[in-house]
Amino acid sequence: MAYIRFYSWSDPPFRSQPWTPSNTTNVPSGVRGLMVDTAGDVALEFADGSSDVWKVQASVFYPCLRFKKVKQTGTTATGIHLLF
Repeated sequence: MAYIRFYSWSDPPFRSQPWTPSNTTNVPSGVRGLMVDTAGDVALEFADGSSDVWKVQASVFYPCLRFKKVKQTGTTATGIHLLF
């Protein structure tokens, strides 16, 4: 018998997906955070339309709820992975 597990926001991420920054493409729903392979800046646009640039280190989980884009303009970090 199969069952569905509903993950809460406090659970650790259970999968990742490589992501290419884009000024026009929204991230998929359910993203709970991100990691990068190479440190740098990550330009984010949030659900309310506000934007910010985060300085991130490599291989660190950055929980960021309710962001809708990882923008190409302003992002210097490489190897971005979305965590679900």
